[in-house]
Amino acid sequence: MIERFRQRVREIRAELSRLDGLPLPSSFCKAEMRKQILALAYRPDVTPLIARGDPIEFGKESIRGQVFMPEQRGISYTELISPLTFIAWLDPQVLIRRLDAEIDAKADDKIRCPWKRAPWPRPSCKLSCWKLIAWNRKPFG
Repeated sequence: MIERFRQRVREIRAELSRLDGLPLPSSFCKAEMRKQILALAYRPDVTPLIARGDPIEFGKESIRGQVFMPEQRGISYTELISPLTFIAWLDPQVLIRRLDAEIDAKADDKIRCPWKRAPWPRPSCKLSCWKLIAWNRKPFG
């Protein structure tokens, strides 16, 4: 029985390798993009302003830079307000609409899910085949 499962895993891995070069459909890409944009939308914290008169806290990102001097060089770090998180909070629908147009312009929707007409056993998990293919492309680490 275990050998049968191992064989099935090898078959699915071989199929994923074959499918690795296929583009993902625009519907999948748009859904993933929406998740990313909504996750970026960091709501500014106005509590410091209300409580103590301190500045509003916006989403920040760390920036690393190199400092060059005549005899040595160094590394500097600073935190800046993240323009992307601010824009994603300010008007996520505009950002989503613009990215939808980019995806539509570049996506190839002629490719169908490779397992739609596949004989049984199909991959029997809650992930769609496109999520499985996208997950397979992500580097580990």
